[in-house]
Amino acid sequence: MKGSFGLNRLVRKAQNLERKLEYDLVKTGATSIETYKNRCLGYIERLGMLTNVSMADKKEAARRCIRFTLIFKTLKVQKRRATWKYH
Repeated sequence: MKGSFGLNRLVRKAQNLERKLEYDLVKTGATSIETYKNRCLGYIERLGMLTNVSMADKKEAARRCIRFTLIFKTLKVQKRRATWKYH
């Protein structure tokens, strides 16, 4: 994916969300997944608004960002509190 600076920046932000989520889980033991999922979806939405970027590059970047959205969806809930863990 060649893309532009803005495109690569949004993909990098989505990738960093996974690290931030892991940090929050270790630091606090619990976190709200919805916040991270909404941020990732916001980045995907912004990809569509970019100009001077080919549609193929946008689709590839969206695929890479959607991967992190799916990771957030597959996290397993333990009890009713917001303690989230990978399964």
